[in-house]
Amino acid sequence: MTGGFFVFRKGYVMKAAVLKGLESFSIESIPDPICPAGGVVVKVKTAAICSADVRMIISGHQALRYPRIPGHEISGVVVHSDNAKIKVGERVQIAPGITCGVCRFCKSGLENHCENIRIFGFTLDGGFAEYIAIPSQGVFSGVINLIPESLGFDQAAMAEPVACCLNGQEILDICLQDRVLIIGAGPIGCIHTILARLNGAEEIILADIYQKRLNLALKTEADIFLNISAKNKFKKTIIEKIEALSINKIILACSACESLMFDLIEILAPRGRICFFSGIIPQGKNPGTKIFNKLHYKEAVFSGAYGCTSNQNRKALALMESGKINLDWMITHKFTLEDIMSGLEIVRNLDGLKTLIQE
Repeated sequence: MTGGFFVFRKGYVMKAAVLKGLESFSIESIPDPICPAGGVVVKVKTAAICSADVRMIISGHQALRYPRIPGHEISGVVVHSDNAKIKVGERVQIAPGITCGVCRFCKSGLENHCENIRIFGFTLDGGFAEYIAIPSQGVFSGVINLIPESLGFDQAAMAEPVACCLNGQEILDICLQDRVLIIGAGPIGCIHTILARLNGAEEIILADIYQKRLNLALKTEADIFLNISAKNKFKKTIIEKIEALSINKIILACSACESLMFDLIEILAPRGRICFFSGIIPQGKNPGTKIFNKLHYKEAVFSGAYGCTSNQNRKALALMESGKINLDWMITHKFTLEDIMSGLEIVRNLDGLKTLIQE
């Protein structure tokens, strides 16, 4: 289907948040995207802010290419389509990774490791704009997911972080009788807690150094909420509160420092698993940071978790549609695109939980 709304916007400009370099980030007026051959253009309704967006603005990212419109947690409505499979007016959620479908990783079901992957908000312009163009390969690789009628745009935009957490928990194989320690009570830690419960974990400990975040996370219904703010006493706090050696799954849902890794290994049960869901903050020139971050990005057995597949995005939407996951309570702040700087500050200061950018 061609034509539609965009026929009448020829020569128009849109507002977009553009990242030109480290901390060089501003709202600009740029030309509307042109509908790619075989692709679509989506009017962005909601783009959620991820902590990774804040980090990439401040310190970059290995996948980032400048200049770039960030934003990879996206929902909206199709306003122009040059693809018979996608109709104008359809409400859609956009999975962030466009894959090639032919490399060894795509063929083995590991699309998030596609050798030729292109990622909205990193190597392609993302959702912090009024409109986003989806090329034909994106349609072919399944990045466009129809939003179930029961879900709004806000909930649909949060399907991407749910999908990423599904990916991490599949790698960890969380199941019955697992005793799970999740470090970080932000949005990702909360989602991991909810999913661990759905996967049958016997006991879930949610830990953070910020009591305000633990208070906000109470609706996850973790079994233990643990404040680990005491400096240099992380291991002692864990051992005092719980039977440490019975912890067999650990999820790092925060950007921890490498010095913490050794304590985690000590409190882990034999044959336990640790998932580096977030990257590790460098401390000086310690080469350990590079090693741990390689584990994170490569999803090594000791064990990283990075990104998600289009199929996991569809699973996330299905879980949300079924009512097994309801994340409305996690939405604590909403801003317009023009006020995105305020939203980024909220996320940077760890205020609230999930912050959304809406039209």
